[in-house]
Amino acid sequence: MNGKKLLIGLSYIDRKYIEESEQDMPVRNAITTTINQNKAQLKCLSTKKIWLIAAVIALTLLLVGCIRRIRFKKTACRLPIRV
Repeated sequence: MNGKKLLIGLSYIDRKYIEESEQDMPVRNAITTTINQNKAQLKCLSTKKIWLIAAVIALTLLLVGCIRRIRFKKTACRLPIRV
């Protein structure tokens, strides 16, 4: 169906149906607004999750580095000194 046929088909719609649909529009707009707010909350939540994951990874790397440093110091003390 092309645009011309679509406009011809829509021209036969009764005016009372158009008025009823206009009255229902505020409900539709409210639903759209709620959906947009939920998307914004999800986007904000996902940003927080990303930062939390980055912090956990950074702390894990820090702890692994500290443990390796401590183990290196302990093994370095046990090595005999060669002259």
